[in-house]
Amino acid sequence: MKKIKMAYWLAAALIAILSSCSNADNEKNNFRVAPVNGGKSVKITRYDGKKQTVKIPSKLLGITVSEIGENVFNGKDILKVTIPSSITTIGNGAFRGCENLFSINLPNSVTTIGNDTFRGCESLTKIVIPNKVTSIASGTFRGCEKLVSVTIPLSVTSIGANAFNGCTSLTGITLPNTITEIGENAFANTVFTDITIPAGVTEIGDAAFAYSGLTSITIPNTVTGIGISSFYECTKLTNVTIPNSVTNIGSAAFRNCIALTNITIPSSVKSIGDLVFYYCNSLTSVTFESGIPANDIGSPYTALFPGDLRNKYLAEGVGTYTRPNGDTYTWAKQ
Repeated sequence: MKKIKMAYWLAAALIAILSSCSNADNEKNNFRVAPVNGGKSVKITRYDGKKQTVKIPSKLLGITVSEIGENVFNGKDILKVTIPSSITTIGNGAFRGCENLFSINLPNSVTTIGNDTFRGCESLTKIVIPNKVTSIASGTFRGCEKLVSVTIPLSVTSIGANAFNGCTSLTGITLPNTITEIGENAFANTVFTDITIPAGVTEIGDAAFAYSGLTSITIPNTVTGIGISSFYECTKLTNVTIPNSVTNIGSAAFRNCIALTNITIPSSVKSIGDLVFYYCNSLTSVTFESGIPANDIGSPYTALFPGDLRNKYLAEGVGTYTRPNGDTYTWAKQ
């Protein structure tokens, strides 16, 4: 125990010396650090430099640099960052708001990338996630408007809330089959037209694809729930396949999908929230494969479908209902 304490205080003393240095010609003196791992390594806690090209050192005074702390470069005017292979953790908001940052390498030593790490990095165009990272955290790339290429490794199992929200240049993304969770607003406000949801996903988060450019979507038969507003205002969405595994469709899940023309509600579905197909004005054919109780299919006081379809279905039951065109209020059972 005494040896551990001695090592810790020795590391702390070295760090204090480092933090007091004032040689402006030495870039390493622009980093402020704190001991981690019992003094065996250090975490960068602050960067005071003015350079636009930053090379993070792997060691400072002989001590390994293992972490980039929270908000270290938040809002800094930096263009390019080189991260050494000693780094394992990048903290929350580490590069948040670095609007001019266009190039950064993430070495395979990195295992953890925190929330909002690259949020608002408007100039970032390409990113490769290291193959030891298991989760893309909440807001990691939110608002990265110029991001066009993302490589996600097989190690990743979850996409956090708002992870790619507002990535308006991202025209395509491949999700590995290892992913089991897609968080709320994960891909909201994106422009890609199609995406393959991995077969391991069980729940699509609230507003996960809201306001996106999707034209078609196939939901795998592992999904049991479609979250609130999952595909809200996907105005180009024309085709949706809901598998027989889904038991619940959340409120407003497909609201304002104005190009959607037909839908089949499989027999597995036991509840449908309010406003699910509200303002889907091109919808002309809906098939119900089983009976859903009135209490579990929207509210009589809000519009679930355009026209009188809810009332017709509750009165006449299972089957396919159509209307001649999107302007017609009245549906008829076939």
